[in-house]
Amino acid sequence: MKLGLGSSAAVVTGVIAAVFAAAGQDLKTDSCRDLLFAVALDAHRRVQGSLGSGADVAASVYGGLVLFRPRDGMPQVTPLRFPPHARLLAAWTGEPASTPDLVQRYRSAQDGSAAQRAAFVQATRACVDDFVAGLGRGAVPLSAVAANGRLLEQFAADLSLPLVTPSLSRLVSIARAEGAAAKISGAGGGDCGIAITCGEEAAQRVRAAWYAARLYPLDLSISDQGVSATIC
Repeated sequence: MKLGLGSSAAVVTGVIAAVFAAAGQDLKTDSCRDLLFAVALDAHRRVQGSLGSGADVAASVYGGLVLFRPRDGMPQVTPLRFPPHARLLAAWTGEPASTPDLVQRYRSAQDGSAAQRAAFVQATRACVDDFVAGLGRGAVPLSAVAANGRLLEQFAADLSLPLVTPSLSRLVSIARAEGAAAKISGAGGGDCGIAITCGEEAAQRVRAAWYAARLYPLDLSISDQGVSATIC
């Protein structure tokens, strides 16, 4: 079952980590993880035809919550701290989606939409900046997540991109009705949506409402460990 949680990136990272560990590399050191990230990112991009950001590879290597900034050459990955009272939720729509296919459709829609794309990128960066600033204050920046979700929805509508399916729209609307900040996850077009709440009580309401709507709440949490390997 494909959930759209970066499983291909996790598999690539795991295989390369096992090779590193078998060669005597210490996966706990920063230098080893940086090298592992570079190798895994290159391998994953080769398989995907250079499509996708590589953020899922970074999450698999480093663990925790990270700020991922694309750069010429190697991306910049910065650890962030998720407030202990915050809850990250995800649910699956039951509809698989292909990131490469959606990226190709986005690229084919570029002609005549340069101004819209530039405005979207600028506004999205502002949402990310607000999110990071909020975390720095120890807050749960729900407004930044909500704003980013609305931007994605409007952008998809403006360019006629199939990012927000009826199931994803229902998933997001249900979470918002329960007071959570919610948005589509990844490239959209199916797979998962996510929500963030300020406490467990609100999180339970969102999960229950998703389940009642025949969506599939996922039992997951943020792990700070990152990649590891045990050689038997």
